[in-house]
Amino acid sequence: MRQFISKGFRMKKIVAGLALFGAISFAATLDGISVIVNNKVITMYEILKLENEKKISQEDAIDQLVQTRLEEIEMNKDEFKIDDFEVEKQLERIASSNGLSLSQFKDALKQRFINIDDYKKEIKQRMARDKLYQKIAFQKYVPIDEKDIAAYYENNKKDFTAPKKLNVIEYSTDKKELLETLAKAPMSEIGDVKKTETTIDTTGLEPGLVYLFKQTPEGRFTPIIPVKNKFVTYFIKEKLDPEQLPLEKVRNEIFEKLASQKEEAAIKEYFEKLKASAKIKVIRLPQ
Repeated sequence: MRQFISKGFRMKKIVAGLALFGAISFAATLDGISVIVNNKVITMYEILKLENEKKISQEDAIDQLVQTRLEEIEMNKDEFKIDDFEVEKQLERIASSNGLSLSQFKDALKQRFINIDDYKKEIKQRMARDKLYQKIAFQKYVPIDEKDIAAYYENNKKDFTAPKKLNVIEYSTDKKELLETLAKAPMSEIGDVKKTETTIDTTGLEPGLVYLFKQTPEGRFTPIIPVKNKFVTYFIKEKLDPEQLPLEKVRNEIFEKLASQKEEAAIKEYFEKLKASAKIKVIRLPQ
């Protein structure tokens, strides 16, 4: 009996050992190198993670990660490097846009369990990428003239209508985070938030505000707007009396759309050329 128990115990240890070995092997496989781009590594885990997060094909995930590695190589060039002072100034701007001092903003990050060093690293990378994209767009810059704007307007008139009036609920407070909470739970009652039902006449409103109302669907909140010493968001109940906006009122909006399209095309072309000349080696793809 003792011999049988001993054998059974040894067998369990062997099975457990094999299971542990399998788990370690699986983890090692996920961390394994899948693709090498100019000596920069892409792991199988990164590919699978991006596939699942964005619900895209493996081919698209690899293509995006290849571009990310090429971006990283470009951003490491001296002309695109961002120093700590620039990052700190950017943090101040972000804090100010949220109605906070820099120290209050850092405290808010801690309360949300966001590591400040990781956040700074992310900001630095984003700033370097913006700097790179700006240079690419500038090199490929093609002026946008009135003919381009007029043609876009004529071909997309349905996109340039706006309601004359809106039935809304206005929420205002001096604490932006309360409005962020409200947007996630619209039915909740939150103290320190003033609630007012009103009808807004869009005639005479500044174009930026009209655009914001136009872009927000019925049954949704507008983005939070800083107004003097408080923050405001509007819940759009109903849009009334839609009208065609004249070209003069949407010229800037069209200009921004066309400029964005040209910039995206320039960036895409730039990285397609880099991919064509890059040394890309496929080691093993996830199954």
